[in-house]
Amino acid sequence: MEGQYNDKNTPRNLQGRHKRVVAIVEYLQGPDVTVSDSVLEGLLSAVRYDKTYFDKIVASLLPLLEKLTSGQIAELLSPDYHDLEDERPIFDWQQIVRKRGIVYIGLDALSDFEVAQAVGNSMFADLVSVAGHIYKHGVDDGMPGTASGKVPINLHCDEFNELMGDEFIPLINKAAAPASR
Repeated sequence: MEGQYNDKNTPRNLQGRHKRVVAIVEYLQGPDVTVSDSVLEGLLSAVRYDKTYFDKIVASLLPLLEKLTSGQIAELLSPDYHDLEDERPIFDWQQIVRKRGIVYIGLDALSDFEVAQAVGNSMFADLVSVAGHIYKHGVDDGMPGTASGKVPINLHCDEFNELMGDEFIPLINKAAAPASR
């Protein structure tokens, strides 16, 4: 399928992309295909941008992404689930809420404001998602032999002005039902 594309018949927004990418995008946008995977929809959305425009809007993100995906920060944010030698616990918000756990996260915004803000906002966005799941299905959804109720989630945020972003507003607005405080 990719062999049928050349510079003349490639859609303008896909020019400069590899022929295989063009073929995949064209196939997935065809009338016989329904995309129901949110990750795939996100990737398609990114590819639909003109390549030079996309490169320009992403260029400012690269230094931050480099900070978040290298060194000790990368080890904390993206642990290797298959490394059996690493004894650090790997958890998510759903586990913490189920166990009525306490999490302390020292973001150290004074040392690196950008990283602290990115990590804090990402965590708030993830917590909003978990709060929505708890609201719809209860805290013990999928656990055998348990009543699926709601439990309070208490937040104490130091250096809150550094964390206040668009991700926090839905947490306060919508998470009250699962008892966020």
